[in-house]
Amino acid sequence: MEHHPDINKAPDATLRMQEVSEARSLLMDSESIRAGMECSVCNGRGAVDSGQPRQGQAERERADAAGTTQDAPEQPKGAVMRLVTLLMDVSAAQYRRRARSPWPSRIFDWIIDISAFAGALIVLYVAGATGLNVLLRFLPWTDPPNWALPTTEFSLLYLTFLAAPIVLRREGHVRMTAITERLGASSRLWLYIVGSGLSAVVCALLGWNTLGKTIEEVQSGAVLLSGIAVPRAGVTWIIPYGFALLTIQFLRMSVNALRARSYSTTAEAGV
Repeated sequence: MEHHPDINKAPDATLRMQEVSEARSLLMDSESIRAGMECSVCNGRGAVDSGQPRQGQAERERADAAGTTQDAPEQPKGAVMRLVTLLMDVSAAQYRRRARSPWPSRIFDWIIDISAFAGALIVLYVAGATGLNVLLRFLPWTDPPNWALPTTEFSLLYLTFLAAPIVLRREGHVRMTAITERLGASSRLWLYIVGSGLSAVVCALLGWNTLGKTIEEVQSGAVLLSGIAVPRAGVTWIIPYGFALLTIQFLRMSVNALRARSYSTTAEAGV
């Protein structure tokens, strides 16, 4: 620098060269800086944060909110929670979405899950009772049980109203898309909101009427005679129970779609 053609600029050039050297050292050490190691140029003042973990976390949160995150391979810790996850068919992504919901919503989701699990047990019972009934018909020394046929008939009613809420929450019901496919995004959204609201009203009316009928059956002590004597209210109470769950779920779907200004027919609705 002592032979620089412009001696007045020589000190400034020396400073610029030092800055270039420092920048080069930072670039050479970029891997360790991004890994969170302490920056040697910062004189031990702390670690350099590249911002990538925060960005990745933000992307994961947005994906969870949209319901597009793939299920993580890890499962809830503990043998009991793993068993519950297997039996209830609840994925890790669903756990994360529900963790951000208010506690009444989480309780309602567990009620739906337990109802669906009870419906799965009823399916197993119907299969076993029907098979036993058929088998005993071919044995000459015994008769088929008189409770097998009526209990399987009652089980079909239970199965319908226990499984309907989770099918609705998973958007697994049949849809008529001949009209909605020709509508714009805004029109489809409002049709979804209004349709869910009207469905909630219909389910509420049906649930209220069937609840009144069930209360009358309890007070009168009515009995069903179909091979075995069964209290009528013990069979029909499941109808208002199922309609109550459907009413709440339809309301969740309508309100959440209205708040988010969007809805999904592939992810769980209202969660």
